[in-house]
Amino acid sequence: MNTTTTYRKKIKSSESKDNQSPSEGTENHSNTNKKKSLKIWLGILIVAAIILIAIIVGVIILKNVGGNKDKKEEPNILKDNQDTQDGNIDNNDNTGNSGNTGNTENTGNTGNNALSKKEALTAFESDFKVSSKINNLNQVLMKSNLKHTSISNGVESTTLSIFTKTKFDLYTLNESYAGEDNKDFYSKKFITVITINSMCTVFSGSKTDCELEQYLDLNVKSKNLRSIDEEEVQEVIKEAKSLPTSVTEEEIKDRKDLRDEVILTLDCDGTKDRDDAVGVKKLPNGNYLLKVNISHVSHYVTKESKSFEEALRRTSSHYPLHFCIPMLHHIISNGICSLHGGVDRLTRTVEMEFNSLGEVVNYDIYKSVINSKKAMTYSEGNDILNNPNSTFKYKYDLNLMRELNIILERAKNKRNYINFDVEETHIVQDANNNITGFTPTDHGECGKIIENFMLVANETVYKHFAWFILAYRVHEVPDQDKVNEMLNLLRESCIKVPKLNNVSSAALKNLINNLDTSEVSQIIKSYLLKSQKKARYDTVNVGHFALQYMTYGHFTSPIRRIMDLIMHMTIDNIEKFDYSEDSIKEFEKFLNEVCERTNRIEKIDRQVNEECMEMEMAHYMENHIGEEYEVYVTEIGRHSMLVKTTDHIRGKIKLENMEDDKYYYDNDKKAIIGKHNKRKYQIGNHFIALVKDACKETRTVNFEIPKQLVKKMS
Repeated sequence: MNTTTTYRKKIKSSESKDNQSPSEGTENHSNTNKKKSLKIWLGILIVAAIILIAIIVGVIILKNVGGNKDKKEEPNILKDNQDTQDGNIDNNDNTGNSGNTGNTENTGNTGNNALSKKEALTAFESDFKVSSKINNLNQVLMKSNLKHTSISNGVESTTLSIFTKTKFDLYTLNESYAGEDNKDFYSKKFITVITINSMCTVFSGSKTDCELEQYLDLNVKSKNLRSIDEEEVQEVIKEAKSLPTSVTEEEIKDRKDLRDEVILTLDCDGTKDRDDAVGVKKLPNGNYLLKVNISHVSHYVTKESKSFEEALRRTSSHYPLHFCIPMLHHIISNGICSLHGGVDRLTRTVEMEFNSLGEVVNYDIYKSVINSKKAMTYSEGNDILNNPNSTFKYKYDLNLMRELNIILERAKNKRNYINFDVEETHIVQDANNNITGFTPTDHGECGKIIENFMLVANETVYKHFAWFILAYRVHEVPDQDKVNEMLNLLRESCIKVPKLNNVSSAALKNLINNLDTSEVSQIIKSYLLKSQKKARYDTVNVGHFALQYMTYGHFTSPIRRIMDLIMHMTIDNIEKFDYSEDSIKEFEKFLNEVCERTNRIEKIDRQVNEECMEMEMAHYMENHIGEEYEVYVTEIGRHSMLVKTTDHIRGKIKLENMEDDKYYYDNDKKAIIGKHNKRKYQIGNHFIALVKDACKETRTVNFEIPKQLVKKMS
């Protein structure tokens, strides 16, 4: 019955359709078209809404990811750090604070919610890719049984230093160094976490002899978070411990014995890894004989060794703040290879005879053994040179070094060596390691002596072996337009600088030499430095513009630079080298890979050091909120200006924190100008500012100019 009823309804419906008039059919057809049209428009609106939502979400994500960039928005004229002056680089090689790593301890226990190390690392990587905000990282560290301890500067207290930026985050947990003996120098327990561009190495556990901190790996090829293989670590440590602790008679056989000669080791305060020791004699013909003795590290660290494999990963020793992350294990770098006073050490000597014009008239390069008569700091050496009443046993030898250095300085000036001499900042601490201020780094006359001796030794070695395949240190001629762009910017800021018709080394040298030691002169030097191309390693020799050397490379720091160590290995094996086409291609490929990696890590290292200094400045200024400082403007931007105090502390003044008027940025005048009072702020201007706030975690120092301060200055 139900089936029949349904059938009848269908028939009736069909009949009613058939009986419709033509007008009714047209009307129904029109209604159908309207419905279709509405559906189409509805679909378009839905798609448009989805696109709009996607755009909004995208903008929000971009804002969050770029949040940290806003903290240091502009000015960005001097955004990229570029190390172009190799004289400074070589000077740093002989003045670095190596061996200042403190004891560290892995503390902390977070209970049942702790993640496994693998889970923590996965979360760490996930948080890092989304944002480098410090809270995300802290949560991961807390969950992985790593206690977040607060800063305390006591000798035996645990400290945690935090470095954050969009590109990388660096956590270092350590204890302050409390002891002079090498065996007590490194930590018993510690953890170090370093992240660079989503590349990370994690060290954890309870080890001795710096086994964890020692094995920092900046793996630029890996895009994934990785942890050092425990077996690899143990192999490197085992190898380092198997090396001899003193020189044997067997090792001396084929070497020139210089142990009876007056050879001195000069380096910066606190240095443990001493690469070089020097000696100078006055010859009967009036010339000077200089012997630069460099630690023969490649005698102990061979190309087949695990230590060399690890050194290739690190590329150099790293010195963030007061820490040292050495390229080689401290048993090697601070022990058998370090040219301490009063002990026999294996070296490679570069012997050079100089005439009165500073020209090398004779030279020799050979394996040797030395016994440095005295290991001194630059400060100690400077005190001896500057004290006419000094009774130091080897003062005559130091004076000979001074005489030769004067000749080498003249020769540098004659060849138009460019000394940018941009101020480097040094942290001043009291006996309890509390920061008491900041000052320009100054190694004095002894620092200059060693710098110049290392420069001539490097040039001599690379000129001698230039026929072979080498990795050079090169610095190209700068772009004239870029140099003039920087100078024009300074002129627009009412700073008097001459126009350069060419960017020859002579023109730049004369410009810099005519500057004084004022803050404005430092600004001019820094802008000129930023206009230069970056010094780098390359197997194609294009010369070194700043040093004015046609052929130059690094040889004098094999303990803490991979390129120097490779050069020593090259000299060791040059006579045994297979000069087949395949061997040449293979060696060139190897050098090119090391150059590329070292250049990249060198840039990262500069960024890390810069952020470490910013963090310490902010930490120091947290205790000086509300205090007045004399500042001068170093950069101008649309919303703020960067300033530097006469105490060498860097910070920012936002336009909103200039209370006496509404200020705006005038691009034509390159100035911040008051809308009503027409007060103008430009690069180089001096004035008094108040510390508004400071934050170590974000590495920021903000100054302000309140109304009452403006009235006071007026």
